[in-house]
Amino acid sequence: LGTADHPEVVGFCSRFDGEIFIFESSRVLEEAYESGKLGNDCAKATILVAQTTQNLGEWEKTKKFTKKLYTNALIFDTICSVTEKRQNEVVKLSKECDVMLVVGGKKSSNTKKLFDISSGYCKATFLVETASELDEAEITRLCKETLSQPNTVFTVGITAGASTPDDILEEVK
Repeated sequence: LGTADHPEVVGFCSRFDGEIFIFESSRVLEEAYESGKLGNDCAKATILVAQTTQNLGEWEKTKKFTKKLYTNALIFDTICSVTEKRQNEVVKLSKECDVMLVVGGKKSSNTKKLFDISSGYCKATFLVETASELDEAEITRLCKETLSQPNTVFTVGITAGASTPDDILEEVK
């Protein structure tokens, strides 16, 4: 489970013989199974791994689906504990805040997943690499549009991708 061209996924795949299938989501896995792409041989040796920055919800759905189909599958919980902690924290924070700032590289898999998770709970979620990308007027406009009772004071949550330097995070803060 992961992004096919991500270096970590490429590395995982280089260690396996036989058929290799890479899926970015549990939905894509289910569609592949339903269409027959995976074949019907549930007796095959099946190994499931995840890109360490994978979305935890997707990983849980994928494990559940795989266990139903392949009862003897070898499943390796490869998601990084720091990733797991940050994703759990961003769920909680984005439910409580009017605005969420996700700080990190726009090409970073980890940062993109934090942004996606936050966006699911907080419509006013912004992904920025540096403080210079913050647009106070746009943040205020979006808050007033998305909040049922717009205020002039907003609760802002800030999270960062695992590789975001502390000085960038402090600058955004």
